[in-house]
Amino acid sequence: MNSHRSVAIAIAAVIVEMLACAGVAGAECLPDTLCVVTGCDVLATPQGDRSGSATPCPHCSISSGASYDLLGLSFGATGAAFAGDLFASNGSVIAQDTYVVSGLPAGTPLDVEVLVHVTAFMSASGSVPRASGSVSVSELSGPSLEIASGTSSAASLDSTATLTIPVIVGQSFTLRYSVTAGAVSGQSSFGASCSPVDLPAGALVSSCQGYSSSPVVTVRRASWGAVKSRYH
Repeated sequence: MNSHRSVAIAIAAVIVEMLACAGVAGAECLPDTLCVVTGCDVLATPQGDRSGSATPCPHCSISSGASYDLLGLSFGATGAAFAGDLFASNGSVIAQDTYVVSGLPAGTPLDVEVLVHVTAFMSASGSVPRASGSVSVSELSGPSLEIASGTSSAASLDSTATLTIPVIVGQSFTLRYSVTAGAVSGQSSFGASCSPVDLPAGALVSSCQGYSSSPVVTVRRASWGAVKSRYH
């Protein structure tokens, strides 16, 4: 009798996880925004890429770009302004997606770690030189991580950090990725790549836009008391 009950519980857990994944995959995915010097576009696709340029004055040029890939979890923005100190150029991207963890018993609390790698180059000159940018990754109702930098000459950035997100297996959560880059009398380029790391064997992270991690991905298990304290 106990063995039959255990099997029934296991089957029920699998069904709950399947329904959770289906709900994320079938939901209306969140919009993404790309902004360049010619304006902003709102997209609802897994990938997007925009660029623009302008000549606001004789012998002046400004340009910027923005892109995202929610399937490969890569994001970038650029901005370049060679127009004296009169004009600035900025590019930005805000991309977001809804995820669910499956492959483990539904209701299991986990700390999912997202590795964020940022590379950037900035260069500026003139009487009011500015080149800067930032990368941020955040869970809409929880923790966030931001990496930002600015310079008045030439500089590069290569930084890696980890964002820890408390989740419940079978329950969806939303991540927002934001990258900006801008310059006055110079140029700036920021790029970010992200990936969930150290998930337990069998765990799978999937998303509304179609992202899927490898099936063997550790997540630090949190106690029920720790999880409850986070949500109160």
